[in-house]
Amino acid sequence: MSTRTLISPAQLARPRGKRLYWATFALVVTVFTVVFPGLMYWMVSSGFKDTQEAVATPPTLIPESFQPDNYSQAWNVMDLAGLLGNTLYYAFGALAFQLVLDVAAAYSLSKLRPVLGKAILGMMLATLMIPATVLVVPQYLTVLDVPIFERNLLNTPWAIWLPSVTNAFNIFLLHIAPRQRAARRGRPVAAGHGGMAARLGARRSAPRSAGPPRLDRRARRSRRCRRRTPAGEAESGQEGVGGGDACGSDRGGAGCAPVRVPSSAGAGRCGGLCAR
Repeated sequence: MSTRTLISPAQLARPRGKRLYWATFALVVTVFTVVFPGLMYWMVSSGFKDTQEAVATPPTLIPESFQPDNYSQAWNVMDLAGLLGNTLYYAFGALAFQLVLDVAAAYSLSKLRPVLGKAILGMMLATLMIPATVLVVPQYLTVLDVPIFERNLLNTPWAIWLPSVTNAFNIFLLHIAPRQRAARRGRPVAAGHGGMAARLGARRSAPRSAGPPRLDRRARRSRRCRRRTPAGEAESGQEGVGGGDACGSDRGGAGCAPVRVPSSAGAGRCGGLCAR
């Protein structure tokens, strides 16, 4: 099963499609490479200017009043070390709770399939339609006096961690991940519930890089088969199938049967790769 992308693999395989794709890619990368360092230079150079030069019109590209101690004064006066420490503490604390609870919730809904699991997932997704500004006051009142426990969580890390623990969008992404993996493999993964849940959380939390659309394994094998098989032998392979598609099918060999073409250029091996 090939991945659905904005540009189909058939269009990308054509020479014109490749030229347009890489030209657009090079243009976007060049524009962002020029713009982002320019903004970064403006921010850093403005930090070396005094107040009059920083707000002067027209602005100066090179600082005339070079004051390198501006950064050290700002670091000490605003206590940036403490602020950065608090940010890392609260951010990684929330991330740890999300990885544990969101992965467990998504795995139970996807694999264990409890009663009314689809209804529960639907209600979770319905919360995404509620604007975040509407939830500010209810969350504050909940943290001010937690129901059942009757605890005040103000001025504690729990006031930030608890509202961010359950994220409906993350649960939905983690919920569909095991099904996509099983569909790609075509067989279940031999692992316990804890092992699969941990593997799922590690894979979904890892960064992903964007790139051109990739073909699946069967389509790549079919493309290699078309390159290796001469035209005359491919036609003989079609006759052996009985009028069906040979290895040159654009569907990635989905309709091919195991055909043994005469092995003059490795075509005999290719014929076997086109099997379902």
